[in-house]
Amino acid sequence: MIWGVSCLLILIGEVGYSAGTLYSRKTMLRVKEISPITVNAIQMMYVGAGMLLISLMFEHFHPESINLVSSASSMLYLIVIGSMIGHSLYYWLLAKTNAVFPATWLYISPVIALIIGALWYNESVSLSSILGALLTLSGIIMANLDDLKALAVSRFPIRQR
Repeated sequence: MIWGVSCLLILIGEVGYSAGTLYSRKTMLRVKEISPITVNAIQMMYVGAGMLLISLMFEHFHPESINLVSSASSMLYLIVIGSMIGHSLYYWLLAKTNAVFPATWLYISPVIALIIGALWYNESVSLSSILGALLTLSGIIMANLDDLKALAVSRFPIRQR
């Protein structure tokens, strides 16, 4: 029962994220002067406040188990790279391209996290993780193949003899 409800909540969240992406794109196309950074900041403030309330209701805090340096560096990375830069880039791409292309960032970021974890933290990477990353990247390439071909042709035109 809990598994089914969890799956349903994840699906509802994904539908909400998709609807928000399409709405954000429509808004940014209609209001040209709005910055992708502003769109990101507004969403981060509301989501952050909501997540704080939910965590206060459901999480159990154990201060003795916290490593301050590790926690602070992880939070700083997630705030700056994951939220500020990553999501601002997402909304910039959303304003400049179609809605499908920036959505692929959601699939690339776990692969980047896998690589960073292996290089920076000496985390072990299993064969299934490597195969999953390759499968994910090939799916992204296939989903964007037409756009990638058009980009390649515009950057490297084939000269006729």
